[in-house]
Formats: sequence, C-alpha cells, structure tokens
Amino acid sequence: MLADHLQQAKLLLEQIKQLIASEDYHQATSVVSDWQKLLQHVFSQLEPSDKYSLQQVQRLSDDFAVLLPALQQEHTKIKHSISQIAAVKSDNKISKTYQID
Repeated sequence: MLADHLQQAKLLLEQIKQLIASEDYHQATSVVSDWQKLLQHVFSQLEPSDKYSLQQVQRLSDDFAVLLPALQQEHTKIKHSISQIAAVKSDNKISKTYQID
C-alpha cells in the first residue's frame, strides 16, 4: 500500500513538472495540493526501519526542491510583467495602478 502511494506521488510530481513546463500554474497548484495530501498520508505510514521508502520520499522531496527556484524565477517574471502593465495609459493619463506583493 505504501509502495502504491509512493508511485502515485511520483506520478503526481511528474504531472506537476509537465504543468509548470506548459505554464499552467493554476492547475499545477491544484495538483501540488493533492500531492501534499498524499505525502501526508505517506508520512503517516512511513516506518523509520523502511530504508527503501525513506529513500523514495527523499528523492521526491529533492525533485520538488529543484522546482522551487524555477517557480520563484517565473514569479518574478510575472510580477515584472504585471508592473509594466500597471501603468496603463488612457488618453495620456494613468487610469489604474496596481501594486503586486
């Protein structure tokens, strides 16, 4: 059962990577939420003596950690793009401004 959950977690992580590559960030966040719930279940079943499963979980964590800098970079790009749009001009005056955190 734990092996099945670990396999499912691997598949979800691959799906997350594919969604990020296709820039479908909204769907990726949904899958990340599912992935987190599944990992919580895995951790509840994980035994310290099960070295193989511990290695699998560590690999999943490492693979996910690799995604984080790329996501931060995309976040910065999106933020920059939005701030460029923030000064939308209408009849030579700014009609709206936005502040992005």
